[in-house]
Amino acid sequence: MLEIRAVADDDKLAHEDLAKRIDGILETYAETHRRPFDNRYVSFEAKEDGAMIGGIHAYVLYGWCFIKLLAIEPGHRGKGLGETLMQQLEERMRAEGVIGLWVDTYEYQAPGFYERLGFTRYGTLEAAEPICNRHYLYKRLTATP
Repeated sequence: MLEIRAVADDDKLAHEDLAKRIDGILETYAETHRRPFDNRYVSFEAKEDGAMIGGIHAYVLYGWCFIKLLAIEPGHRGKGLGETLMQQLEERMRAEGVIGLWVDTYEYQAPGFYERLGFTRYGTLEAAEPICNRHYLYKRLTATP
């Protein structure tokens, strides 16, 4: 008998467990099509006096690098650290022959930052409040895939 059950909203562990099991189904499907999710992670950490002040975390899958997280502690923003982290990631991805970088960011976060670094906006998911619109951007690193 088919049963569809909602996971309790406040049960974070149950949500994470279910997400892993769903991901397993997708991974198996991708493997049957000879397209395994062979993603690998790339991260850079910025420290000052031994304390982390920022970092970037990304992963490469199917030739593209997705920037999942980029954050700088408030007292260190506006000093070029974000751009430096992006340059480090871009240099490494170019050396590895990655097609390009892509990212999503909210209107109140950093779409202008990525555009100044040469990213092109290719989509916007509109929200109830425009300041919460989600933007999707990419930057090609190679001429062709």
